[in-house]
Amino acid sequence: HTTHSNKPIEMRPDSHLLLNLNQALLKISKSSLKSYIAHLKQSNPNIHTADNILLAYCLKAIDLFEGIILLQESNLMEDAQILIRSLFETNLNTYCVIKLASDDLDNAAHQVMNGTMIMGGKKATQQNTGNDDFFDDVGVLKTLYSEQEIKEIERFGFPQCSIRQRAINDNKLEWYNVMYKNFSRNAHALDIAEYLVKTNVREYHETYEEMHELRDGAALEHAHTCFYQIILYYSRRYDWGIEDNLSDIRLQFNQIARDQ
Repeated sequence: HTTHSNKPIEMRPDSHLLLNLNQALLKISKSSLKSYIAHLKQSNPNIHTADNILLAYCLKAIDLFEGIILLQESNLMEDAQILIRSLFETNLNTYCVIKLASDDLDNAAHQVMNGTMIMGGKKATQQNTGNDDFFDDVGVLKTLYSEQEIKEIERFGFPQCSIRQRAINDNKLEWYNVMYKNFSRNAHALDIAEYLVKTNVREYHETYEEMHELRDGAALEHAHTCFYQIILYYSRRYDWGIEDNLSDIRLQFNQIARDQ
């Protein structure tokens, strides 16, 4: 028996409740980071470069999460999944810095900044941009690394390994399969199946609607979990004191997600 539907695909009602909780998570995260940065500017503007890098990644995660919510609220789920992929990479890179910083703050700062410069040097060469002073600085930094290390930095950046390997190192292979491999289809415009359905020119089997709901629900949950983990770390590291608030939001989110 084949059943068709000709109505536009919309979010499940409970998804709006999850979006509201993500909004609450975003609000407390933005407020905490803003207050902490204002405090640093007054009391300790010369924080270690490694901590500055970590706070920069925190801001990037917040910006991405806000973009994801805005797109999901507009029912632009495929576009949101492109940003979820980037949020996952931000999560992995944040934890790369965390691991480096746990051993040596100076080394963490040097590895990230050197890697950024060396990778930037390759891009500048490809794009025929940059000046002699910049390339001289990059040349000096390259003397600190082996030829193999330089190749890995130029390809992967400061972590010197692939996204998949970073996920394995951080015990997040399942996240990788969903948030990176799956959502890479959206990033590379290979999600034509979703858009054939969304154009709604021809009738589609109701199974497609169920698949969309499952995919969109997984996107909501993975984005929440990925961002929650990042902010929980920052609250603990920098004494933001919002762990209880985060736990309450997380508990409510999981309860609704389970009920779905």
